[in-house]
Amino acid sequence: MADLNHSFDHFAFTSEEKEQLTDRLRQAAEQEERMKEPTKRIIRHTGHRLLIGAGAAAALTMGALAATVGGGLLGYFEARTPEDQSALENGIYRLDRSESWNGWTVALTDCVGDNANSYVWVEVTAPEGTALGDAAALGYDSGYFDLDAKIKPEREDPAGSWGWQVLEVEDPEPGDNRLSFCIEMDVYSAQQLAGGQWDFSIGPLRDVWFTDPGTDQAVRYEDTQLTQAVRDHVWQFSDVRLDIPDQSVQCAPQIEVPYLDGTATLTRLEITP
Repeated sequence: MADLNHSFDHFAFTSEEKEQLTDRLRQAAEQEERMKEPTKRIIRHTGHRLLIGAGAAAALTMGALAATVGGGLLGYFEARTPEDQSALENGIYRLDRSESWNGWTVALTDCVGDNANSYVWVEVTAPEGTALGDAAALGYDSGYFDLDAKIKPEREDPAGSWGWQVLEVEDPEPGDNRLSFCIEMDVYSAQQLAGGQWDFSIGPLRDVWFTDPGTDQAVRYEDTQLTQAVRDHVWQFSDVRLDIPDQSVQCAPQIEVPYLDGTATLTRLEITP
């Protein structure tokens, strides 16, 4: 391991690569100076979240700048400066895919990320007049919706692995007929997210409600009449290409490093936001 660490001392970057790396590090340093301690704690515990400008984290709250521009992924990630907002806007790719069933529509609106971590925004629209998130109007104290998803790449990679999770996003208007979800995708293989073609199976949509939560009288209700029309339906989206703009810094160091009883050549280094 000592020999391996020593080999990295001999990295040689071109002038352009040095300039790109320096610019990313400068942005990260400037943003860290502006962050308050609670924000830094959020960043340390965020995990696989998109880093904007290689320094700021994607907190799961509506940022002041994002709120002035619009919702969706622009609201999911917090942009604290105009530069962050510009980087986020430039990194978003529109999908605009939607399918309807029994008066309900599920849409894949846009995506953002890189080759290893990507985020797909999902919007669910119920028939007009349906109050999806208003627990009190529905006769409950609290509740949530559960949307299942299955994702398949266009080409199977037997040596690789990938995963995803679907997160329900806080509903700013619980009395309306819309819900939002974010699919967070992670790939640990040669399979690429950016530019890759994927099949999405979204659904079924389940609803779960509670009365007297947190007490001995708590009662759980699930699969109510609210989602009966689509309870067993799955929305299919085939050949969805995540043409996310490439914002990475790519280097070609071409150095040899000790490996087992021989050597290996490091030919490519990629740094993504």
